[in-house]
This record gives sequence, structure tokens and C-alpha cells, in this order.
Amino acid sequence: MPTGNRAKAAKRREPPAPAPSRRFDATWWWLAALLAALIVAFSPILSNGFTNWDDPEYVTRNALIQDLGPASIERMFRAYVLGNYHPVTLLSLALDYRFFELDPRGYHATSLVLHVLVTLLIFTWIALLGGDRASALAVAALAGLHPMRVESVAWIAARKDLLCAFFYLGSLVFYHLYTTRPRGRFAYYSAALAAFLLALLSKAMAVTLVPVLVLIDFFERRPGGRARWLDKIPFAAAALVFGLVGIDAQRASQAISDSAALPWHERLFLSAYALLVYLGKAVVPFGLSAFHRYPQKPDGVYPWYVYAAPLVVAGVAVAAWRLLRPRPLAAFGALFFVANLVLVLQLLPVGSALIAERYSYLAYPGLLLALVVPWRGAAGARGARWVVVLVVCAAAALGMLTYRRCAVWRDSGTLWSDALRRYPEGHPIVLYNLASFWVAENRNQTGALELLDRGVDWPRQVQPELQARFLNLRGRLRFNQGSYDAALEDYDRAITVSPDLGELYVNRSFAHFKKREFALALADVKRARALGAPVLETYQAQLESLAR
Repeated sequence: MPTGNRAKAAKRREPPAPAPSRRFDATWWWLAALLAALIVAFSPILSNGFTNWDDPEYVTRNALIQDLGPASIERMFRAYVLGNYHPVTLLSLALDYRFFELDPRGYHATSLVLHVLVTLLIFTWIALLGGDRASALAVAALAGLHPMRVESVAWIAARKDLLCAFFYLGSLVFYHLYTTRPRGRFAYYSAALAAFLLALLSKAMAVTLVPVLVLIDFFERRPGGRARWLDKIPFAAAALVFGLVGIDAQRASQAISDSAALPWHERLFLSAYALLVYLGKAVVPFGLSAFHRYPQKPDGVYPWYVYAAPLVVAGVAVAAWRLLRPRPLAAFGALFFVANLVLVLQLLPVGSALIAERYSYLAYPGLLLALVVPWRGAAGARGARWVVVLVVCAAAALGMLTYRRCAVWRDSGTLWSDALRRYPEGHPIVLYNLASFWVAENRNQTGALELLDRGVDWPRQVQPELQARFLNLRGRLRFNQGSYDAALEDYDRAITVSPDLGELYVNRSFAHFKKREFALALADVKRARALGAPVLETYQAQLESLAR
């Protein structure tokens, strides 16, 4: 038989290639179920309103977001808002305003969509990083449904957390593709850098991506020598620039931490304590609150557990090293967790919070990765089903807690009443925000006055501006009740504390007007206008006429 015929005969004797399987991978069914669970767990936020905690400055009273013209966008890229530089966040809120104006449902819907996308990116990135879609799905489920996520999703002013995480994780996905796929490396690198810049323009906390990229290179044992460091230079340069801008924004807003005046060794104890709290709430997510105060030291000494915290952290670190060293992916997750928390542990005092649930938004996926991988490794093939059952039960329990927690954010009254239950002895921020809501809504005026009395007479020193705000609000409440002399006393004290706050002079003018002290009322109006406070022209003209 000729050679060509023999080849054809051999080809005919070969078994046919198996047809490609059309079976749908169960992972995708699980992922679809997770997305549905996310929507259900966070659905209560769609009925929530705005709160008086930064939402006015970001949305309801923010003129920056009410126009999307070139001049307005330019102002967004030059503006600091409450100690933050995040023009992409402002653009996002401006888009919401364009479509929904001041309907909070639209803003909450956008936040929910962003959270779903972030959860998908957690799954995608971990699946690429470790090649294990089951572990990636478990981490995404536990992270996405965790009640510690609620603050970032339900709080409209926390839009920056969602956007930062979305672009941060997107940058990690593109960076992985850049380091593992030879074709299209320049495009992947450019996309990773662009996503990083967008993350920085959403929130300066994204600077932590640079050490995370270094960790990824070590974890993946990436070759390349000098090139492995050179491709970090644009990322490091951007992080340096935005880090300096972020510091300047904090200084411009005088965002001074409660720990700013503390010696370094006390900040070390408090930072270790905060780290343990984040670890604990990842496993046992109870005692949640919109505000977590510093540990108290009534006799000049912190509780024993604050001083023990560094030793406990050291012990946890040693145990984690021994347990996770044979599992590089889990070890990377633990380091990712620490890298994304270290800047908010008050070692460098910024802001007023030692612990804030929103700070865990980007850090927890790493911690949960460190917890899930050893469990899967220890269970083996026989125990895989039990691991699935355990993860499903844990995710369901977390989802139910999240559903209940979302209702706490319904309005300022429910939010700060919950915080007051968590800390019955109170805190100036909690007392002021709850009293402010009750005064504005004309509810529980007796309770509001009690809270304001506690705030004015707070036993520990508070910032002068906050003291003036307490006195101003109590003056308004007394004015509304017809106690004009008492209101004037509060306004006088507030002006002594904060003489450059124009609103105080406007309010004191109204009290003088009610007492028919027109000359004094006119003097206050002129002082208020000199300080830039808005005053109706008709009101000033009326006072000028009456004061003659």
C-alpha cells in the first residue's frame, strides 16, 4: 500500500476526539447564587435615606456635584472634601445627582452595584492568583456578605471605599495578567497603572497597592531581576504624589486624631489593640457601630487588654507564620490584610477613629484568604464537601447579620441610637449627631436637650469647634422653645470659644430680634456678613429700619 494510503488508513483507525463537554461548571452556579445573595442581603439599603454623617457635605449640600460641566469637573479635581482628595468619588456622586438628584434610592442602588462588582473582582483576582476557583468563591462569599461591609455600602459618603476597592482590585487583575501572559504585556501593564491612578483618585488609601505588588512578585517567584523593580517605579511615584496630596488634604481640614497628642508607645499599644479588634470581628462580627471610641483610661491607665495587645499580636504572628509558611497563598493573604490596615491603625494619627468598620473593606479579603486556604488544605478530598457545607452556613449566617445591620442605617436617628446603645456613656460625636437629628426633625426635644447638656459638659476636652457646635445647637433648641435668654447665653459662650464662626452671629441676631434688641441684632448681622455667613438682605434692611 502506498505511503499516503497507509497514513489515511491509520488516521481512520484513530478513535474520534471526545466532543467538548457542554456541562456548566458548578462554580458558575455558585457564583450566580452568591450574586443573588448579595442583592438580598443588602436590599434594605434601597429604602434608606441620607444620614447627617458627612452625607450633607458630600451630597445634599455639596454644590460641586450639582453640575457636570467642564468648569465643575475642574473644581472637583482641585477640591478637598472633609480632609480627602478624591475627584473620581465626586464625579461618581455627580453622575448620581444628574440622574436621581436628591433621591437617596439612586445613590444606594449605585453603591450596591459597585459592591457586587467588587465581590466579583475578589473572586476573579484570587482565582487567577491561586488557580483555585473554589477557594476564590469561598473568600468572595464570606467577604461580600460580611456585616463589616455594611458601613461602606450603606453609607453614601463612603462611596470612596467602593470605588477605591473596585479600581484597586482591577489593577491587581491586570497586573497578574501582565506578569503571567507574554502577549499583550504592555496593554495589561498600562491598564494596571491606569486602574491604580483611578483608585488613588477615589481614595488615597490605594497607596498600599505598591507593597502589595512587591508581595505578589515574591509570592509568584517572579523572575526578572532589575526589571521586577523597575516596573514598580511608576506605581511608587504615583503613590508618593497622592500620599503627599492626601496628607495636605488632612492638614487643610485639621483632621487631628484623638491619638495625635499621645506618646508613641501608647499609640503602639492602641494600634495592636485595634488590629486584634479587626481580627476578632472578622470571625465574630458583633458589637458593630458607626462609631468606635478609644479605650478609656479614667484613672490615667488603659484596661489591661490594651497593654497586653502587642504580646498577643506577636503570638498570633508567630502562630500564623508556622501555620501559613507551607501555604504561600494563605501567607500572602495575611500580609495583604496587614498591608491594607497599617495606615489606619493610628501609628500615624490621622482622623478621629481608632477603629472604623469601613477600614476593613479592602483588608478582609486577604484575611479571609488566609483563613480559607488552610481549611481546604487540611480537609483534603474527603472533607471537601464538609468545607462547602461550612462555608455555605457561614455565608448564610453573615448574610442574615448583614440584612439586619443594613436597617440600622435607615436614617440618622436609627444610626446614632444604635451607636448610643453600643456606648451608653456616649461620645461627643454620637451625642451631637443624634441630638442634631432630633432637633432638625422636631422629635424628642427633651432627649435632645439631655444629649446636648452631656456634650457641653463633656468631662474631657473636645475641640473648640465641636464645643461651639454643641452650644450653637443647644441655643437653637432653646430658641425654638422660646427661651431666648438661655439661647443667648449659649450663643455668647459659643462665640467665646469659636469667634470666627459666622453662623453663631446669625443665630444670636435672631435671639436679639425676638427680645427687640434691634441694635445688637444688627451688629451681629454685620459681623456675620464680614465672616462670610449668608444673611438675607431683607432681614438686614428690616433691622436697619428698626434700629433707627
